[in-house]
Amino acid sequence: MPLPENEIPDGLFAVSTRRGKQFNTMVQEKRDSLTGARRDAVFMNASGAAALGLGEGDEVRLVSERGEYFGRVFLAPVKPRNVQVFWPEGNVLLDHDRRSKPADVPDYNAFVRIEPRVSAMAAD
Repeated sequence: MPLPENEIPDGLFAVSTRRGKQFNTMVQEKRDSLTGARRDAVFMNASGAAALGLGEGDEVRLVSERGEYFGRVFLAPVKPRNVQVFWPEGNVLLDHDRRSKPADVPDYNAFVRIEPRVSAMAAD
């Protein structure tokens, strides 16, 4: 069966929830031992971050049709216009009624808008 083509709407990013190692549904620590990323990491490539005026560690807000997620940019070798967040934290962005048609399993992906976030401390 051919893989479906996912066109990413203009101005949005495709987000998928990182599930860690195979057969491990979530990272149990505050920092992922495989990547060094904190639990609030938003994995994105350097060019995508730069296009938004963002750099490593910058605070961001991801907004989907279902919710919002607050995290920090973690530069990683991710495909352009795609980002990843940890699971289950990223569940707030997902449509829980959406399922993969071929396999009838939950779809752990969504489209999001990424906004820079000014922290309360930085605003003072």
